[in-house]
Amino acid sequence: MNSAVAGLLATFLIVAAQTSFLSAEPTRIVGALTFEADGPIRRISEEDLRQLVLLGEGEPFSESRARHTVVQLHATDLFWDVHVETRRAGDERLDVVIRLIRRFLLDRVRFEGDLQLSTAELRRELAFREGEAYSDELLEDTVSRLQSLYRRNGFYQVSIRPDFRLDADLARVGVVFEIDAGPRARVAFLEFDIDGPLHPDEIKSVLETQADGEYSEARFEADIEALRRHLALRGYFRPEIYLRGGERFDPETHSVHLELRIVLRERTEVAFEGIDLTDDELAALPLYSGRVLRRQQIDDTVRFLSNELKAKGHLTAEISAETSDVEFPPRWIRFDVSPGPNLSLSEIRFDGNEAVSSEVLASLLSTRKPGLIRRGLVTDETLRTDVDRIRLLYQRRGFLDVEVDWRFETRGDKLELAFLIDEGAVHRVGSIRLVGNEALDAETLLAPTSLRPDEPFSPYLLANDRAVIMAGYERWGYRDIQLTANTIYRDGRTVEVEYLIEEGPQYFVREVLIAGNLETKTGVIRREIVAEPGGPLSYERSLQSETNLYNLAVFNRVRVKEIPTFNDPTGRSLLFSVEEAPKYSLVYGVGYSKTFGSRGPASDGFRGTFGISDLNFLGHARSLSLGLRAGRTRQTGNLSYTLPRLAGRRIPTVISLTVQNEDRISIREEELRLRVRPYDSFRLTASSQSEIMLSRRESFFFRYNFEKIRLTVPAELERPLQFFREEENLRLSTVTISYLNESREQPMDPKGGFFLSGESTFSPNALGSQSEYLKFLTQGRYYLPLFPDLILASALRIGIITPFGTDPFAAGRDNPVPISERFFAGGPTTLRGLPLDLAGPLLTDDVTGEVILVGPEGDQIPVPRGGNAMIIGNLELRFPVLGFVGGALFYDVGNVFESLAKVGSSQFSNAVGFGLSLMTPIGPVRLDLAYNPSPPDVVGFRQWNFHLNVGHPY
Repeated sequence: MNSAVAGLLATFLIVAAQTSFLSAEPTRIVGALTFEADGPIRRISEEDLRQLVLLGEGEPFSESRARHTVVQLHATDLFWDVHVETRRAGDERLDVVIRLIRRFLLDRVRFEGDLQLSTAELRRELAFREGEAYSDELLEDTVSRLQSLYRRNGFYQVSIRPDFRLDADLARVGVVFEIDAGPRARVAFLEFDIDGPLHPDEIKSVLETQADGEYSEARFEADIEALRRHLALRGYFRPEIYLRGGERFDPETHSVHLELRIVLRERTEVAFEGIDLTDDELAALPLYSGRVLRRQQIDDTVRFLSNELKAKGHLTAEISAETSDVEFPPRWIRFDVSPGPNLSLSEIRFDGNEAVSSEVLASLLSTRKPGLIRRGLVTDETLRTDVDRIRLLYQRRGFLDVEVDWRFETRGDKLELAFLIDEGAVHRVGSIRLVGNEALDAETLLAPTSLRPDEPFSPYLLANDRAVIMAGYERWGYRDIQLTANTIYRDGRTVEVEYLIEEGPQYFVREVLIAGNLETKTGVIRREIVAEPGGPLSYERSLQSETNLYNLAVFNRVRVKEIPTFNDPTGRSLLFSVEEAPKYSLVYGVGYSKTFGSRGPASDGFRGTFGISDLNFLGHARSLSLGLRAGRTRQTGNLSYTLPRLAGRRIPTVISLTVQNEDRISIREEELRLRVRPYDSFRLTASSQSEIMLSRRESFFFRYNFEKIRLTVPAELERPLQFFREEENLRLSTVTISYLNESREQPMDPKGGFFLSGESTFSPNALGSQSEYLKFLTQGRYYLPLFPDLILASALRIGIITPFGTDPFAAGRDNPVPISERFFAGGPTTLRGLPLDLAGPLLTDDVTGEVILVGPEGDQIPVPRGGNAMIIGNLELRFPVLGFVGGALFYDVGNVFESLAKVGSSQFSNAVGFGLSLMTPIGPVRLDLAYNPSPPDVVGFRQWNFHLNVGHPY
């Protein structure tokens, strides 16, 4: 009998015995139907609860339906016990009471007291997880496992007392384990009973456990394994090592008595002919791993030595092993090693390939020859793997009889590797037939498959197509489908494919039930569930529903359970049980800062941050966040609202409002003016951004942004305001449409793929903007792996800004586009041959036309004005240098221009250079040195430029 059916039957019989009924006539009618529980039922609505009850008010009472009601309620895992009781309510009526004993869930598990062991170790011994159902049996099992863990670590007098924190309203129980580990046991004495030529001092040198030291069973077991390995290195592969009488613990002295019995047995002589190995190299051999010597370890040692020699350049090394006896352990083992000459792999070629190009085959290889900046890689494993990959590729293309081998060919002190390929004939599909499909037509089933008539046949594609057809049936609720794929070979090269199908019954969803949501609205959860009552029962739909619920980011756990329905073998109720994540998130912090000038420190003083987020605002799976930052010179407030859906569609949207006030007029140090803004400012920013995902990697973004800036500038300020890249008073209202296509698997350190983005920004007076312009920016990045560790990275950035409106250049404005919206370039991520942001137009004196310089004497720099056009191209070759250090050779070209009409090739900046990157947990840290052969003849520019940056430039 099927185990699931047997379990269901057992549950049915048990709960039937628990169900009490008054004797009822078949014609009795159900009067009132009520629920009585040991506390409030909050994890499932009464509406969904009634869906599981097969007794309806005004309907005839049935004992069979009552028993099935108990079964279905038990199947939810929400109730520890269920009873159905009846009371007479007249001659022909019965009132039905369903009594429910709730199942408590574990809320939180903590460990307190003198633990001695880490909480991670303790949690590994838990027999339950937070959010699961609590039971006394699991608690007792956990206590037993914790006690065993402590004993294994030498704590024999440990005290473990579980304490409970009950929340009767939510049916949750928290468990706190009060632990007093006590002292660790010590070793009273350690004796050795040795049968063989082995001195006790030699044993003591191997063991960490020593007499009068602390004792741990786990550590002593590791000592015994270390002793076994030590003896194996001496040729004793089958020693008998055990504690005579076991560990004897004396509670009065809190110590253990250990007597280690060691029987060496026969010794195996191991010899390595043709090679000298150090003690460390011997210890690394597979021969000495394992508790008992087996033939497999000898074979693994041969392969290990072969790989080691090939890695050192002995590519034609030959190793063989011989033993004295067939039975193990043998009296002697001899490894004959012929390293051969130290050769360099100069070429990898393919012989016999006609249907597949050498370039395609080369892209499959893990074997590689050495290059200028990398080591070669040739091992028996890589060669076998490469042969299998080549064979698989051919078989996928229909060459079922392909044969692949490899050989080395010596040419002087060089070595060539040849992959020998005998392609054979290609097998093609003759016809494809489906037999037995009645519910779904052949066209629907075969549309997503790969095999086609007259195209190459592959058994791998056949297996994949079989899975695709079965998935097509499962999508429509056919769970019991039997599908056999038969192949008939015609003329040795033509393959007829026939699928024999037994569809079986179709399963349907009866009801969709939801449990566990205390804060989240039931309607929000139902909106994410794609399985519908009356629709086909599909694993795919259940999984998609589960994924949708996780994507709301308000649940720690989502479980889907199928509950059989009464008198309908093909119907199932789907129960979605959710465990909600913490609703609120709170962050706060305090800091202090000072800014130093020539006349002493100018203190910004204390500053504090505070943030609070409601991650499930009003139970709609929307987040509302408030962030505050306050200090003497800056105060910021941000309010954001995130919606996973907009207008009922899956369009994630973020609406935010930010207010920022800065007071910096009090700072008057000359040097400080170059690093801080010596004026007061007030900013109000409101924005809204929505994302429409086209696929897993493609998205459209729609953004509206309103920004109002008001500056209070002191009259004595001598520096040009443009240096700070802000307008004195500005109101911008923009609409932006963006496209993003991201296929890089590791954006911080991409090894392949591409990144493409395009952005268009519209700023009209009609939306309240003081400046009218149209802005376009497109970026493309492509990463081509030339070899596994050699990456060619390229990037292209093009930007254009076009002002419009009535005479945008009126009032003598040379550029009506706000400086904060223009393009800037130069520095570690754009043009490395120029200082930061100094590409393109510079601020000049209106009278003399000279470039204006700012900064203290001897350290002056020009002021960038930005431009309305930008073109930047980058090309970079990235390669490994040593360990986590990488290198790069790069070329940067481009510039920022005052307008598109003034773009000229003579104005392009060119630079070549070299970079070093250090891989860190936060990503690569780059140091680049760039050479610009012809920098602008202005103070602040130079031919050699250093840049430090976190992350790759692109």
